[in-house]
Amino acid sequence: MSEETEKKTVTAETVINVLSKLRLRVSDFQENIERFLVSLEEISRSVKSRFASIEARLASLEVQLSMLGPSPDWEAKELEEMLNELESIGEDLTMMLQTWNSLTDGLRQRVN
Repeated sequence: MSEETEKKTVTAETVINVLSKLRLRVSDFQENIERFLVSLEEISRSVKSRFASIEARLASLEVQLSMLGPSPDWEAKELEEMLNELESIGEDLTMMLQTWNSLTDGLRQRVN
């Protein structure tokens, strides 16, 4: 058989069908990227908000610490409350870090 008889006849309809399928794939890919970027933006806003909350809590504790009075009893109670708040902030930060690590690990796995 010659090469000419083995080849299919290409028509405008064939090209239009292939073009249409490829355009659909490109569109789907763009939509997936857009959904991912929107999700990433939402995560970023959430993380920034949580960081702002942590910064505010830390600043509040710094102010409270600078205003401690001379009473040893009151001071001990306040220091204990502050330490508990710092531990809570540390736990929040640990949870944020775990979430971040899960996200970035998942992204690395998808890329690789």
